[in-house]
Amino acid sequence: SLDASVERVLTIRNPSEGELSISDIRIGTGADAGFALSELFAGPVEVAPGGAFTVTVVFTPLAAGEVAGSVEIESNAEAGLVTIPLSGVGEAVPTARLVVAPEAIDYGEVPLSDTQIQELTLRNDGDAALSVNAIALTTGADVGFALVDAPSAAFEIVPGGEFVVGVELTPTVEGALTGNLQITSDSVDGSP
Repeated sequence: SLDASVERVLTIRNPSEGELSISDIRIGTGADAGFALSELFAGPVEVAPGGAFTVTVVFTPLAAGEVAGSVEIESNAEAGLVTIPLSGVGEAVPTARLVVAPEAIDYGEVPLSDTQIQELTLRNDGDAALSVNAIALTTGADVGFALVDAPSAAFEIVPGGEFVVGVELTPTVEGALTGNLQITSDSVDGSP
């Protein structure tokens, strides 16, 4: 997934009877796709006959999709420069995305002591469950705003699902009245 790294150990063996001198190990291609060595190569390294040397390649995907790269190994071996192909798949991390509609509620004119209720829809446009921890009025309760049937505990909205909460206004004073509602959730876009 895009928020994790995977490590693979690459073992370089010397099956010959002579000393193998590795002068460089580097990412040839794919650094821009998330391939890297866990540590910069501090060569040269001598590998005795029958011996081995290991290097760790790390893949931290930077975008969703298949990517390719390579590790290049320079040595005194007969093949000279050896290129090892790398491949990986970046998978998008499922996220919850809260969309609130409408973005603002206009009650128009409401006579004193009358009550008008408007609905506010919370929708999860993400591809993971949305955890809603709280829905609360931060301002406006003193002038007549209140939540109707709001949950008293945290709850979840499945991907594509909705939750409707009522917001009522029973004006206690005359004039233009305002209030603010805060929704605390784990939405990728934050909480409105």
